[in-house]
Amino acid sequence: MQHKSVSILFRVILLVVLSLTLLPSLHTHAQSNTPPDYVLKAMANLSLVLGQQVTPQNSFYDWAEKIYNDASLECPAEGQVYTQQTIRGYDIDIQFPLDGPEYNYRVSSDGTIVILCLNGRPDPRSVGITVPPGVSTPAVGTVNTTTTVKQLTPAQWYAWIYQYGETEQLILVNPNGEQARIQRPKLPNEISQEGYSPQIAFSRDGRYMLVAGFVQGGVEAIGLYSLATGSFISVYQAGPGEEIHLGARYGEVVKSPYVFNPTSTQYAVGFYTAFGQANAGWKIIVFDAASGNALYQLLYSAPAVAALSAQLPSVAAPAGTFFPITVYFDNDAVHFQLAPGGSEFGPSLDTLNWHPNANQVNSSTYSLINQDILPTNGMLLFPYENPAASFLPANGPFTSFNSIAQATPAGADILWTDATKYHFATRWAGNGALALFVNSDANFVQTWNALNISTRTNTILPGTILDTLGTPTGFLSVTADGVVSSHLTNNPAVGTIIWQPVRPQEVQLGWVTPAGGAFALTQITLPGTIGGAVVCPNTPGTRMAVGGRGQVVFSDGQPLRVRSTPNGAFLLEMPEGTQFVVIGGPDCTGGRYTWYQIQLTNGTIGWSAEGDADGYFMEPVN
Repeated sequence: MQHKSVSILFRVILLVVLSLTLLPSLHTHAQSNTPPDYVLKAMANLSLVLGQQVTPQNSFYDWAEKIYNDASLECPAEGQVYTQQTIRGYDIDIQFPLDGPEYNYRVSSDGTIVILCLNGRPDPRSVGITVPPGVSTPAVGTVNTTTTVKQLTPAQWYAWIYQYGETEQLILVNPNGEQARIQRPKLPNEISQEGYSPQIAFSRDGRYMLVAGFVQGGVEAIGLYSLATGSFISVYQAGPGEEIHLGARYGEVVKSPYVFNPTSTQYAVGFYTAFGQANAGWKIIVFDAASGNALYQLLYSAPAVAALSAQLPSVAAPAGTFFPITVYFDNDAVHFQLAPGGSEFGPSLDTLNWHPNANQVNSSTYSLINQDILPTNGMLLFPYENPAASFLPANGPFTSFNSIAQATPAGADILWTDATKYHFATRWAGNGALALFVNSDANFVQTWNALNISTRTNTILPGTILDTLGTPTGFLSVTADGVVSSHLTNNPAVGTIIWQPVRPQEVQLGWVTPAGGAFALTQITLPGTIGGAVVCPNTPGTRMAVGGRGQVVFSDGQPLRVRSTPNGAFLLEMPEGTQFVVIGGPDCTGGRYTWYQIQLTNGTIGWSAEGDADGYFMEPVN
């Protein structure tokens, strides 16, 4: 019996030893020659945070595999509520430099959660969230070309004009006229899509620019571009079938600077996958402007959102039937509207107010389509139906708004009423001294107006004005031919021309120094080629630069074709030696050539291939 007991005891001990040997490694691992992917992810994140390259060769590291009870990975954000769930992950320590401080990371086993943990809380410079794998490309290369740094002098305001379409140029102006001009930055490996124009938005302080467009693989991506350095800080790629929505209107292509918070240190972007597709639904992500890192995420399925379903019908609708539009990023809240996908909007939309730091979601009052928000006090300007006056019946796109009003705690403060007109397209101007708006009569003749808030006197503006944008001293106007004028608050009907294109062309007023804000950009980099390095497959390294001159070069004398778009319809042929100006590109559409947009001396604009695997079709001309 005694021998049997010993035998049983031995087998128990042996089983325990074997089980410990075979269990997943929950103990600490020392440095190895080839670190695991999750260690490399932590190093890549730390490289962004520090602005220095952290590698296995210049750092010490170790890690422990752990089982966590929620997505905080035992490093919770203050005030945030986490759903209980089992998540396998890693506690990683990195010492950088070799004799430097130690940084603690928490990384989930699938690599979708990366948190730099400081004193038990996520470091605000780098907060990990759950995102689709393989979508973030924070390290963005640039083409090595000659750049010019232009110093900018102080002015009452600065503004960006977007000459979109074929030329895609951005012109920086102030009251003294044009100050700088750049080509619209192209995303790394950006491609053209028929019928689609990339979206852009500027930060409130003027230092950054967001660009959203299509890249190789047919997916959308959003890039954060530094105007001071002339390079992309980061690029975030959306998932398959996922759309990117930068924010509320400033135009069809240019979006509002209020996707950035008041200090321009964070920005909020909407993502949407339509009903019927895999992963249908929406989400809002808040990014850090210094690094481009994702900080916070709100999903359509979050419990805090679902709690509003009885109050907001769009929240209760099937996933993928509404998409988010950021209308205003306040100090601690992101206001965003839910717009129906594939159908017309009404005069108002369900609007949510999300507090990322507190993980709270409420309904928002910023729910109107035709509204403008004054950033100095959050005052809302909007078209309104005055019940005490008659009005025109709703007709097509025109609702029966007979007035202009501003929001007060007591309700709508009616500023102006004209029962014979429809009213829409409200804009604050002159730091809140003017209310700009469009009205239309029953025959749909539209006119811009400038209403003085103090005196309640209205000035009808010239009928040639196509659009307006408020400045601290008044407002800018633009005509259908692209002529931009500056108007002063005390004399709004008279404009002084400050810029116009070489030939008539429709342009968009893209950005102006916001009310109460300051233009923080003291210099701008004017690179020969703007954007990430485009590496097209089976092509030689690019030698061309936007803004430079080139010529057709062949050893066999064959002409070079010019097309309407990259890999598009044939326009004409250029004989060897034909010179041109490079005005756009590069582009990889079609996968065989590097395409550049060129302009010939006769004014013809088109796209030509730089070369293929066998050599170059064009060369730079000094």
